[in-house]
Amino acid sequence: MEESKIGYKSWKWTDAHFCNLPTHTLLYPGMSCGISTTPQTNVYGHAKVIDPDGSNKFLVASRVGKFISLEYQITMDKLAPSAKIIPFSYIPAGAELVSLDVICKSVHHKRIVVGVTFIKFEEESEDVESTCKQYLNLYSLQEEYSGFDNIDDCFSQSIDLDFTPYQLTHTSIFVAGKLESVFLLIGSDCKIHMYREVSAMQQTFREFPTDDCFPEFKDISTCVHWIDIVYYNQYSRRLTARGHRDGGITVSHVNVDSNEMLSSWSLQHDSPITCIKIFTLEYSVSQPGFISQRKENSDKEVDPVFHVLALSALEPAAVYRNVLSNGLKEPLVLPQSNKFDVPLCVCIVDIDFDGCNEIMIGTYGQELLAYKFISQKPMSKSGKSSGNEKLDEFGDINDPNRNRHLSDEKEQRLTPVDIQDSLRSKSHENLNFKHSTENITQSNKQHKQEDYMGKKCDHFQLLWQKSFACPVMGIDRLDIMGDGMEDLVVVTLKGVHIIQPDLQEIAKVCLERMNNITQKKHKIKSDKHLSNVKSVQNKEK
Repeated sequence: MEESKIGYKSWKWTDAHFCNLPTHTLLYPGMSCGISTTPQTNVYGHAKVIDPDGSNKFLVASRVGKFISLEYQITMDKLAPSAKIIPFSYIPAGAELVSLDVICKSVHHKRIVVGVTFIKFEEESEDVESTCKQYLNLYSLQEEYSGFDNIDDCFSQSIDLDFTPYQLTHTSIFVAGKLESVFLLIGSDCKIHMYREVSAMQQTFREFPTDDCFPEFKDISTCVHWIDIVYYNQYSRRLTARGHRDGGITVSHVNVDSNEMLSSWSLQHDSPITCIKIFTLEYSVSQPGFISQRKENSDKEVDPVFHVLALSALEPAAVYRNVLSNGLKEPLVLPQSNKFDVPLCVCIVDIDFDGCNEIMIGTYGQELLAYKFISQKPMSKSGKSSGNEKLDEFGDINDPNRNRHLSDEKEQRLTPVDIQDSLRSKSHENLNFKHSTENITQSNKQHKQEDYMGKKCDHFQLLWQKSFACPVMGIDRLDIMGDGMEDLVVVTLKGVHIIQPDLQEIAKVCLERMNNITQKKHKIKSDKHLSNVKSVQNKEK
């Protein structure tokens, strides 16, 4: 079982870079100079820009309408982070940005479309009360571009909204047998609005009714906070999850070819749903084009096992397992997920490189929580479990030699999980916050081990937590450094953190698995040669 030893470790993820949001100057009547403040972002205010050539970027927007594009560039033969302020046009002063999303198109030529929703407040006068107007701005960039350098030459479009916008996301639909990307915008009118491109030449978008493409969006009675959409079986089936303000969650299974609802499940929580996510526990990577396709047992295609994670404001996070078979009947609660103020965001990523996804949750209590699914498997003959249940202690997380790029942010520390009895809420900003590593006594470790061994059913285990100086607004995974390995991008209320794994441990895993592949190839060749020899000997006899 030498191959699985790496999987037993609790991997160390450390800060590689930290970037503040751009400052904003406030001018008050009677003042000759303004006051510079750091603006805040929200849970809808970030998006990743995927480039086919590998130069990925991360776009973050503050509520006052300032945008930064974070990427890594090679300067003087060194990999260095670069943060650029992007001056998107037609966003008036005093507007409050609500949500942001990016569609990346690369069928014939590289092109991106950036969608931004914001609210413009009208100044009140003696005769007229203060009012506000809502807009959706769309920016189409021909991406023969270097970053957003040609932002002034992009085509822009502004669409008036008669509702308050919330989450802006995108998905795909089939139009005349072709796959097309569309924007979906959640509104305060209890509807989900769809915006399609009507002319690729003019690069203009228009709202279309969702009934023809999304039957699951009909007759929504309460305001939606978050949606997540997943296609499978070559886009012939769709799974859609919705989280509502009143605490309700709805999961719909749709036949895309006939545009019919196959099934739908609903459940009510006691507090608003802050985020909802459809995921699988198996980490899958698309096969490179230079490797020949080889399908085994392809006569019967098996549906993937989808799970739904729901975060609610006042309750522990819950995972509803295998929703296609069980609906919403088998929830698993994530321990301690409600002990750090409101859980706001989630990311599904394989953080220990064992081929199984873990759950990352960001909270308003300034904590990043990592959960691993523990399956109760039969013991092997050697007495060792066949799963990856063992959790080792953390090593030195401050070793600068382990980082590709060492961050100068020193406000966060990665700590092992210690059972805490009281609610830990750190809602106020404190940029000088220092989080010291908590010592875990031998008795506490023994208590945790006994508690863990006493669990005889499948469960999620809290692997580790990481503290930040500000509430965590978003988490995403992205190969932002362009080295083929995904990093974690953590968006806090006032900045962006790039978090990376230990390169030395990554190298060990790569070498082990390459050796295993080599040994298997040699064994296959040896077995084939032995079979040929036996065949020749039989013929000679």
